[in-house]
Amino acid sequence: DATDQGGVTQVASTLYYAALLSDLSISSRSSHSYMPSFAEYGLDATEDLTLVNSTGYPIRIEADMSGGYVKIEIIGTEERDYYVMLDYSMAGTYEPKTEYKDFEFDNKEGYKDGDVIEEGRTGYSVKTYKIKYDIKTGNEISRDYITTSQYPTVNKIIAFVKPEPTTAPTT
Repeated sequence: DATDQGGVTQVASTLYYAALLSDLSISSRSSHSYMPSFAEYGLDATEDLTLVNSTGYPIRIEADMSGGYVKIEIIGTEERDYYVMLDYSMAGTYEPKTEYKDFEFDNKEGYKDGDVIEEGRTGYSVKTYKIKYDIKTGNEISRDYITTSQYPTVNKIIAFVKPEPTTAPTT
């Protein structure tokens, strides 16, 4: 859903996915800093996506957005005797740690002891593959590694607020 998260990067991710299925060359692509909800693991892209028409024929890219969803078609001359599917494998999962940040009792941010300043986020390393299948037989022809996408861990940060100083009773 384009209104949920993504915007331009949802369009870039959809175009990236369509380009991979069309077997176009990708000369530049970066993954998000987190695993987005609008794309499969390792199949997201940001605004720096650059495609190369490696078909030898002109292509046309048609895009439409309706109801918050993006649809992209790459139209051109089809000469392949195979079709493409995409797959991924999780190469690593990295759990966030918990960090504590010190604050004075009267901190201007208004934190109380134990307040969560930032939620943690699990990090991932994802390997993406392009698999080609013979159109007539459905047999796998090749499985090619495309890229590894890194989604960094974000540690959870909790406020540690120092207690209010007390004064000694006077007599």
